[in-house]
Amino acid sequence: MSLYNMSVMGIMPFGNLFIGELASITDAKTALIFGALCCVTSSIMFYKQLPKIERLLSQIYIKQKIILE
Repeated sequence: MSLYNMSVMGIMPFGNLFIGELASITDAKTALIFGALCCVTSSIMFYKQLPKIERLLSQIYIKQKIILE
């Protein structure tokens, strides 16, 4: 759980810094739209990788006898 928190909370300040700098260069509305587009794009990319992730995890789960074939 601590590794999860570190990975999530550890990168958040850098994103906040980037969006804050972008807002100071442009305006807040543009910075928020850019952040939203980044989130949607990364969500789509993750969604497209789900079948591959599922295949890899199912092999591990079968090997560990967590699930049956």
